[in-house]
Amino acid sequence: MASRKSTNPLSILSRLIDPEKGDLCPEAAEGLLKINFKPGDAERMRQLSLRASEGHLTPGEQAEIDSYNYVANFLTFLHSKARKSLTVASSRS
Repeated sequence: MASRKSTNPLSILSRLIDPEKGDLCPEAAEGLLKINFKPGDAERMRQLSLRASEGHLTPGEQAEIDSYNYVANFLTFLHSKARKSLTVASSRS
């Protein structure tokens, strides 16, 4: 019997991006590493995290922090692949 792969959206993204495979050109990898949250979003995430740790999130805030967490995980996959790609490229030089 074949094993079923997770259909969790982050698991699917991880398989799609394959962050362990360093196959991006250096220019693309460097460009991906420049993608980050703007200061206003980073501050909002900090505020939501603080409220969450205090147990005071409204349902709307919970949905908001869930969205930020999803995007942060996606960005982590991209950055991991970019760093791996730069490592592979530098070892070939």
